[in-house]
Amino acid sequence: MKKLSTILKGVDYISPAPNRFDAEKIFIKGIETDSRRLKEGYLFVALEGAHRRGADFIIDAFADKKAAAAIIPRSAEEVISNLPSGLDDVKSRIIVVEDSAVALGAISRNFYNNPTSDIILVGVTGTNGKTTFTYLMEAILKEYFNKSGRSDDKVGVIGTINYRYGDKVVPSVNTTPFAHKLMEIFSGMRREGVAAAVMEVSSHSLAQHRVDGCEFDVCVFTNLTQDHLDYHQTMENYYNAKKRLFTELLERSGKKNKSHIVNLDDEWGVRLSREKINSSRLVTFSVNPDVTEASARVLSYKMSCRGMKLLCSVMGKEYEFETHLIGRYNISNVVASVAAAYSLGIPFSVVKNGLLSVKRIPGRLETIHSRKKGFSVVVDYAHTPDALEKVMGVLRELKPARLITVFGCGGDRDRTKRPVMGQLAVKHSDYVILTSDNPRTEDPHKILLDIEIGIKKIGAENYTIISDREKAIEAAISMASEGDIILLAGKGHEDYQIIGDEKIHFSDYEVAKKFLDVRNKNP
Repeated sequence: MKKLSTILKGVDYISPAPNRFDAEKIFIKGIETDSRRLKEGYLFVALEGAHRRGADFIIDAFADKKAAAAIIPRSAEEVISNLPSGLDDVKSRIIVVEDSAVALGAISRNFYNNPTSDIILVGVTGTNGKTTFTYLMEAILKEYFNKSGRSDDKVGVIGTINYRYGDKVVPSVNTTPFAHKLMEIFSGMRREGVAAAVMEVSSHSLAQHRVDGCEFDVCVFTNLTQDHLDYHQTMENYYNAKKRLFTELLERSGKKNKSHIVNLDDEWGVRLSREKINSSRLVTFSVNPDVTEASARVLSYKMSCRGMKLLCSVMGKEYEFETHLIGRYNISNVVASVAAAYSLGIPFSVVKNGLLSVKRIPGRLETIHSRKKGFSVVVDYAHTPDALEKVMGVLRELKPARLITVFGCGGDRDRTKRPVMGQLAVKHSDYVILTSDNPRTEDPHKILLDIEIGIKKIGAENYTIISDREKAIEAAISMASEGDIILLAGKGHEDYQIIGDEKIHFSDYEVAKKFLDVRNKNP
């Protein structure tokens, strides 16, 4: 419990005037943005939603004496004057700020005693590679603490698959939680002895100020390719959201020896590397041996179905690293983690062991082999044009007899990428089965037609449509022969499918395993 005056430090509020409420006498037990989840004594922070305003639920927030006070944005200020008569006490406890999302970051940091100030915090942003990077970095940090005699120091991760630290594993709701939940998680990490944390930082979270209360040590930029344009509208807006992590949040972080790690193989990364960030050191990386200006670059690599060996130059010195991961884009993820480890002063002997300890990344090139029938099924999260093209490229390097791709596109999301992904799939696969992903509230058949438009435009015929995802996977496995690879793309680690407003259990991995078992039993 904290005084309202304490958690409002650093927050510029517009009204009410100081004589209309006494923040010293109001005590806050918690913070909530959903009026339905409020508990007695909580501070209600009303955010501007895509369809509804949190401020419209002010009366609900104060009903039954639940909310101790409320924060609303200037854009909803008229809510106060529109309240029914007789609610003067409620009116006196509503505080107006310019932007309630910005205020939530500072309020949450204050309420939870700035938990990231005591934790080594590594943030990673980019369209692709964030999850893989967090697994690699988590393994390196764990190895570092063990080799340093700090085996009691734990490592935390916040990302797309889950939030985890110590023995706690919580399924992820958002890649990056909202500010009050994020600070609550970091506070729990601090109590449990977490010494370092790695966090995926989504573009949505940056645009919505969810991570504004964080104190970063290292920030990593992996890449920027088309995605989320339904939200950001343009690539420029998308880039500017990502850029905030470096030019604003890292810049004002109170940590010493801060670094920003940037991919020079990406045109947006090159642009970011030229942005002026005064308070941190720039460390760059590349998979191209000719990019000699990169702090860490890959000189050569060897890849097999069992993994990769990399020869890297880091600040002019050569080091060899091995990984069980495969794929050229995973080379980029590995060298990014090497660059981040270097910026933290972690010895490369530790980095080598950490990288080698990662056996698999859930839903990222996750492979099931049918030894009896001689073909393989690969489950991958690729759900953007760039990611889909890259994963098909990786599988082509393994020289399959045929590459059979099963994929769809999510509903209520960027429609412009659908025909592009359709074209890429038929170009790089021998056969494609178009199916549903998470259609959400869209008609699944209309989504499939959007994908098909791109295919018909180039006159390709090596595809079919099976809208039921389970039947599509069954069909792919039924048609596979020795030497084939089946790619199930788009859902990866997800164990659900969203149809309408219903979330049902569905796992590509489980469904594939079921039909593989059936194939293996048959002659």
